Amino acid sequence: MLGMARGDSVLVVGDEAPELAHTLRPWVLRVYSTDDGVCIDAEACDRTHAVSASGEAREPPPAAGSLDWIIVAGAVSDDGDVKTTIARLLPALKPGGKVVLNFDNVGPLGGWRRKRRRGKDSGRGGGVPCRGLRHAARLLTSAGYTELAAYAVLPDRRAPRTLIPLAPPCSPAAEKFALGQAWKRAARGRAIGRLALRLLVDLRLLRHLYPHYLVVGRKEC
Repeated sequence: MLGMARGDSVLVVGDEAPELAHTLRPWVLRVYSTDDGVCIDAEACDRTHAVSASGEAREPPPAAGSLDWIIVAGAVSDDGDVKTTIARLLPALKPGGKVVLNFDNVGPLGGWRRKRRRGKDSGRGGGVPCRGLRHAARLLTSAGYTELAAYAVLPDRRAPRTLIPLAPPCSPAAEKFALGQAWKRAARGRAIGRLALRLLVDLRLLRHLYPHYLVVGRKEC
């Protein structure tokens, strides 16, 4: 769905970068990850290493402007300025390269599917915070990215089963079908909740209330 190809070079950053980098390694040409995955700054490319099948660094860091994809997996250190953090990724991408970010909707109505993490995951960060889909899109466009594509991630960002296209949007019928598939095994007691979600789809409101988004932005050629 995202269009990643076997000849692509990919940088993965964020507190979940090591796991995702090793998952992607067999499917693309090169995968890079930062030693301190949660930190992004102007010298990010200088602190990256190639991820091999054995986990060893065997190639030099990527040159600026050489990456096809940058994936932000989990939390990053943003010093309270998310837009600046996202903008710092832009020079590392080649013209036409893309950045992928996971957003957590922290708006007042965005938490209807968020659960409090417990146990070993309780100290781990989430996605980039946003206040709804429009806010997430503004963060990327103000940082210099164009041609955005946005998806709702269900039922959870860490264990996604369904990606629902929101921008460009899929049809209401397709969105309802995807919702049904995401909670196919939900208890009967949640039937009223399902009906409410279907109504919000018809009103074109649910797209702003999903708890998790995946947004792809493109660097201009």
